[in-house]
Amino acid sequence: MWENPHGVPPATIREMEETLPPEVVAQVIYGMYVEASGLVFHSRALQQMFVGEELNLERWEEEGTGVAASLLKYKLPTGRRYFIGVDIARKNDYTVLFVFDGTNTPAEPARCVYYRRLNRVSWETIYTEIARAAVRFQSEALLDCTGMGGDVVLEELDGRFYCSKCDVTIPFVTTNGSRTCPRCKTQGHRFQVAGFAFSGRSKEQAITRLQQALVYGEGWRDDWGLLRMPRIRQVMDEMTFYRRDDKKLETDTVMALALVTEQVEFEEAGLAAGSVHG
Repeated sequence: MWENPHGVPPATIREMEETLPPEVVAQVIYGMYVEASGLVFHSRALQQMFVGEELNLERWEEEGTGVAASLLKYKLPTGRRYFIGVDIARKNDYTVLFVFDGTNTPAEPARCVYYRRLNRVSWETIYTEIARAAVRFQSEALLDCTGMGGDVVLEELDGRFYCSKCDVTIPFVTTNGSRTCPRCKTQGHRFQVAGFAFSGRSKEQAITRLQQALVYGEGWRDDWGLLRMPRIRQVMDEMTFYRRDDKKLETDTVMALALVTEQVEFEEAGLAAGSVHG
């Protein structure tokens, strides 16, 4: 009999066992990694990807990156290359944002330095989170623009600039494209966003590419796999139980990571080169 390390009440266990797949029950209640047919990402690849102690949070940044510091005072180290992937919330979903330092990829794995997971917040908050990361890391943010809603978000962000002093995004309101913040009268920052539509073949290819990134170099590199990040509980759960037929699953984390790997360059073992977003 498995132990119940999380102390889940018996009534809750019975309900979960009746409504959820057995591998999900094994992971969530009993803390076990499991292999099961239909799961996309193998446990060995996930164990290679996740490092450090387990965390249960929705906001994280690597110590020393200076992400929390004022953009007006803090400067990024020169020569760094960052990949930003954002899955946009729809209805009751979560908006998930990752930033990976991929400066030396594929010679070294790309390292997660910034993570945000938001739910039931305003569109203005989402716009600000995306803009802040794009400006802070001086990189284009690749967004899920699937469907009409995604196109609207992309178009809205294309018409804005970011004021780091007020920590807000502001629409261009003048014909000459002025970036002067109406609140504090300081010069704002332009930021770059691009869209990726998860539909049909493109989604299949993106998930396959994420699979490839996780097992890249296995068998011929000691430090195999192209992604490294903390053991964040929500990310681990979504990745562990993701299936190709994902209609009833939470997929925000998986899609955001797929957008990160769309930008990572593969150079060896016959894998395809990075996408045009890289």
